[in-house]
Amino acid sequence: MKKNLTSILFIFTLLLFSPLVRSQTTTEGKNTLEFMIKQFNQGNLDSAFFISEDHINDTELKNNPKFWFYGGLINKEMYKKHEKGNARSVHRERASQSFQKSMSLETDPDLLIDITKNLKYIAST
Repeated sequence: MKKNLTSILFIFTLLLFSPLVRSQTTTEGKNTLEFMIKQFNQGNLDSAFFISEDHINDTELKNNPKFWFYGGLINKEMYKKHEKGNARSVHRERASQSFQKSMSLETDPDLLIDITKNLKYIAST
């Protein structure tokens, strides 16, 4: 019952804040990726998640390894915050897919090590 209530509350929060996040990115005219990273770094995980989801098919970002890396980090943190221990977590799956996409696009060996560490974490939880 508690998990169902938490899930319903989480979905309600997503629906409530989605228009707010969209208006901020449009109004402020900031680069989507920079704004998403800023939100993530400031602990605004839900906002960062909405930005990531809203721009997942953006032609400017779909081949950007940094976008996918941060999308993976955001989903990993959402998993840890809302669904830790749930092997069938949507956020866990999205984090894995995002890290794999980032790995396929990234060429920097140091960043590839970070991506691999995050994939290992996702696989072990």
